[in-house]
Amino acid sequence: MADNKIKVNIKFLSGEVLPLEIDSQISHSDFISSVFASLVSLDNIRFLSFSQLSISRFVENEFVSIEPLSKLLLPQPDETFYIYIDPSTY
Repeated sequence: MADNKIKVNIKFLSGEVLPLEIDSQISHSDFISSVFASLVSLDNIRFLSFSQLSISRFVENEFVSIEPLSKLLLPQPDETFYIYIDPSTY
C-alpha cells in the first residue's frame, strides 16, 4: 500500500513556518482539526479556541479561506497554508 502522507507548511503572520505531515486525501474539516491540534501542542500557544483560527491558501493570485467542509482539500507536497489567529475572544 502506498504512503499517502505528504508534508505541507503552515505559515504564521510572523513568518514562522511549521511543517505538518498530513494525508494527501484529507478533507477541509480534518485539515483544520490537524492544524488546530498541532498549534495547541506548541509551547508558545497556550490558549486557543477553534473559532480564533483562520486558514487560507494562495490560489490563482488570491488567498482562499479553508472552510470546515467534508470535501477533499487536495494539498500539494510542500504547499504553504497561511494562518491567522485572532487574539480577540468573544
